Formats: sequence, C-alpha cells, structure tokens
Amino acid sequence: MKAYEQFLGLVRHVFDGEALPQNVDWDAMSQISVHHHMEGIVYRAMLDGKDVPDTVREPLKRRYHVALGQQVQQVAYAQQIFRALSEAGIPYAPLKGMIMRPLYPMSDLRLSCDVDFLYPMAHRKAVHEILLSHGFLRKQEWNHHDVYTRGILTVEPHFRLTEDRAGEEYYRDAWSRLTRQEDGSYTFTDEDFYVFHVFHMYHHFEDGGVGIRSVLDLHVWNRSKPDVDRAYIEAELDKLGLLRFTHAFEKLSRVWFGGEETDQTTSLLAEYVLRGGSYGTDEQKAQMHASKHGAQKSAKVRYVWGRVFPSYREMKHRYPCLKYLPILLPIFWIVRLFDVAFTNRGKRMQDGLYTASQLKGETIGRTTRLRELLDLPSDGGKR
Repeated sequence: MKAYEQFLGLVRHVFDGEALPQNVDWDAMSQISVHHHMEGIVYRAMLDGKDVPDTVREPLKRRYHVALGQQVQQVAYAQQIFRALSEAGIPYAPLKGMIMRPLYPMSDLRLSCDVDFLYPMAHRKAVHEILLSHGFLRKQEWNHHDVYTRGILTVEPHFRLTEDRAGEEYYRDAWSRLTRQEDGSYTFTDEDFYVFHVFHMYHHFEDGGVGIRSVLDLHVWNRSKPDVDRAYIEAELDKLGLLRFTHAFEKLSRVWFGGEETDQTTSLLAEYVLRGGSYGTDEQKAQMHASKHGAQKSAKVRYVWGRVFPSYREMKHRYPCLKYLPILLPIFWIVRLFDVAFTNRGKRMQDGLYTASQLKGETIGRTTRLRELLDLPSDGGKR
C-alpha cells in the first residue's frame, strides 16, 4: 500500500502545501491517477517534482491535456444546452460534478467524465430534440436517465434522480427540494445537495465501489461549507438509512486529508476504496453483489443466479410491458438471454460470471463484514 500512501501525499501537497513524499514512484502515481480519474492532481504535483522520468511525464501530460480539453468542451456545450432549455421554458437542475467542481481550488483538479442534469420527464422529447440539435446522439436509455454522446463528450439528462430502492420514495417529489435561480436553472440547498451527493456515492458503492476522488469530494465540500445545518443533513441521511455509511466515509476523508487516527472500520474501508478505482473493479462488483446475500456458502451461487435471471424489479425496467403482465417474467428471461447473446452485453455477462466463479469465500466474507460495519442492508433488506 506504500504507493497509495505516496499518492495521498501528493493530494495533500496539491491541496494543503504539504511537502512532496520522498522517492516518489512517479510511474505508480501515474497509473493510480488513471485508475481513480485524478490525472489533474498528479499532473499538478508532477510540476513540483524532481527526477520525473520523461517516459512518465509525457504520457501523463498528454492524458491531462486531453481530459482538460474534454472538460472545456463539456462546459461550453453545457452552457449552450442549458441556455436552450431555459429558452424553451424547460426547468433543469445541474447535478454532480457541475456543482462540486467549483468548490475545488482549481477546476482541473476535479476533471469529470460527463454533464448531468435533471429535468421533468414530461419534456423528454423536447430535451431529446435540443440535444440532437447540438450534435449529440442518444446511445442508451435507462430507467431514470438517457446517455447522449458527441465524440468524446457525454451528456446524461436525468428525468428521475434515481430508481434505487433506498431513494425511490425519498426523491419521488425531487422538484420540491429545488429552488429556481435567476438564470432559469434550479439548485438544491447546500444541505440537500450534500444528501444527494452521499446518496449517489452509496448507489455506486452498492454497484461495486467508489474511489479516492469520491472521498476527496467529501473533504472539499465539508471544508468549503463549514456553516451548513448539520442537524438537518444527519436527519435526512438517517431517513435514507445512510448515517453510518456517511460517518464512515467522512472519517476516512479526515484520516486521509486531515491527519485523524484510523480505526478498524476505516482501515477496512480504506483498503476497499484504494483498490477499487473510480467506480470499483469487476471483481469488487462481483464481491459486493455476492455479499448482499450474506457470508453463507450459497452467496456466490445466488449472485450468479441473479446475473442470469435478474429480479422482476430489474426486468420490468428493461422490458416495460412486465409492469402490466408480470406473469410473463419467465418468458422474458429467455428473451433477455437471446438479447444479450448477440450484443456486447453477452460478453460482459460472460466475463462477470467468470469473475464471480473465481471469488473466494474469505473475500466475500470481508466485503460482507464491511457492509455490516456500514449498516447496509442484505439482499431484500429495506431502508
């Protein structure tokens, strides 16, 4: 874990002026920066470093400039799209990185992969036309958002904040938590943004993992917002069943970036996050989903079964007619198998099943223990 300790030292150097670690392994730092999508931070640290090999410096410099150029284009197109939405009288609320990035000391320290915003579902067709007019093509349709791309740029318009069981009821009337601004956009209060940010983290964690950047986000936000209503935030997170989860990640942020002493839960969480990358690895995804069934020997078998034959809850979003004819679920399991057999999803399923087959009971048990420490529900558990 020495390389990760050095990496966290680079982050503290860039943010707080801490001295660079001794004998930095710049090749490892570059690899970790890609794994956790934090090229901007390592690039900034590299400018202060000595004896950085050209074989590391030049590739990292190129990746940094590509990511920076992508972000500049994203911001420009986001402004055009938001202006078009406002002119069309369509309410919209920028989400995620669009709100978090301005809190960083420099915008290139928080490079984002896409542009996310929320809008009322009644305007889905109009939003589609606006994005087409700006050169974006719809590549995917999900149960709460669509994905549009233009070259290396990605825009994700959300017509719901989530379909996750833990937040479906909580965010049923999301617009009541948003306030209109002078430019026509809508925003959360600081408190409600933080609640949503943590919930979004939880969603990714449940699906495999989150990386160092997510923990750094908590550190940056809490340092930037010292006067928020913590009692309100904790009460809302408690409603979502995410209070212990939040406390654990906040403590990890203080251990890494504030010098606080660690403990058993934090150490186990740190190991999981450091090895996971931005959104977890395929192995961690399999671990997490298998561990939802508990530490019993059947966990892996139940996970594999769930990959081949997804639950009704998952299937009805892929095949909407099941909402009205649930009795057809077995038939659509077969339809789905034919569906994935002739697409990239078939290869992904095959890879996922192979990864699951290689899981060890001890590994599943450690992830199950982490879930228990974070107070996350087992499969079928309710918030």
